[in-house]
Parts: sequence; structure tokens; C-alpha cells
Amino acid sequence: MFRLDSPFLRIDLVLKKLSSRERQILTMFYGLSNSEPQTLDEIAYQLKLTSELIRQLKTKALLHIENSSSGRDLLQHL
Repeated sequence: MFRLDSPFLRIDLVLKKLSSRERQILTMFYGLSNSEPQTLDEIAYQLKLTSELIRQLKTKALLHIENSSSGRDLLQHL
């Protein structure tokens, strides 16, 4: 179990505020679920979307994180 101030718990809490697709893309791109990080092309192939759409969704998700108070707090600890 993670401590309340654990970076892993913070990441999980921030990701839960995203849409399921945004969460999935960031998880795949950064390898957050105990897997290797994947490229935009690899993610696009698996999700049957274009690489450009994956890039746009990733950017949108990161902006959501940067603009949220919990996301800013998380980024300060990384």
C-alpha cells in the first residue's frame, strides 16, 4: 500500500481526473503500468487511431494536468 504522500499515489489521483482515453495514452506513453514506454505510432496502432490524434490527446491530457491544482502540486515534487 502507498503512503498518502507517495508520488505513485499522486500520479494515480491526477490520472483519475483525466478521460479514460487520455489516461490510457499517458499510461502507455510513459510506461506507467509496469510496461515499457511506447511511441505515438505504437499507441496509434494499438488504439486504431492516427498518430496525430494520439499526439493531440496526449498534449490535451498534459495541459489538463498542468492546469489542475493537484497536477501542479505533483509536478513540483518531480
